[in-house]
Amino acid sequence: MNLDSVLPDEIGSVLTPMDLQKISFERSNNGDVDTISKAEQNLFTAAGVSSLLFNNEKASANALLLSIKADQTITFGIVKSIEDALNRIIQDQSYGKNFKVTFLDVSPFNRKEMGDAYLKAASYGLPTISAYAASQGIGQAELDCMSFLEGRVLGLQDLFRPIQSSTQMSSDELEKKGATDEGGAPKKEVGEISESGEQNQEDA
Repeated sequence: MNLDSVLPDEIGSVLTPMDLQKISFERSNNGDVDTISKAEQNLFTAAGVSSLLFNNEKASANALLLSIKADQTITFGIVKSIEDALNRIIQDQSYGKNFKVTFLDVSPFNRKEMGDAYLKAASYGLPTISAYAASQGIGQAELDCMSFLEGRVLGLQDLFRPIQSSTQMSSDELEKKGATDEGGAPKKEVGEISESGEQNQEDA
C-alpha cells in the first residue's frame, strides 16, 4: 500500500469497516530529540558530574578547565580526610610527634599551575621547595639525596652557569656588546602570530 510506504517504521496501518479513534503523532517544534544523548546528560546531572568532561558539544577550553577544578575540589576534600586519619594514627605512635603526612592539592590536571605557584613562592623566600619538588613527582628522600649529591659531592651548581641574557646585564654591559635601547617586545616568528599579524609585519 502507498500508505505503508510513507509511514515511519514504528507505525503500521490497517483497513477496517468499524469506526476508529484518531491517534495523533505530532512532531515537536524543536525537532527529534536524541534520546541517548539526553539520557547521558541526565546520568551526569544525577551523579553530580559535569557533562563538559565527556565531549559536551557546548564545551569550551575555559568551561572545561573550570569544570575540572570543581570536580577536583570534591576529591581534594576526600583526600584531606584521609590525611587527617593518617596523621591521627601516626600521632598515636611513640615517634609520631616528629612526623606529619601532607597531601598536596595537586593532580595531573593542575600540576603545572601548582608547580608555578610553589616556585614563585620559593623565589620570595617561602619554604615551598619541598612542595614544588613533590608537585613535580620528586619524593622527599630523592630530593635530599640528589641535593647532597649534586651540591656537595659533584658540585654541579658551581660547574654549570646559566647563559647570560639581557635581563641579567646592566645598561653599561649592554652598550659594550652593541645592544640598542629600543622598546617593544621581540619580533615573533612565523607560526607564533596570527595571519593578520603576519600581514601587518609585511606591510610595515
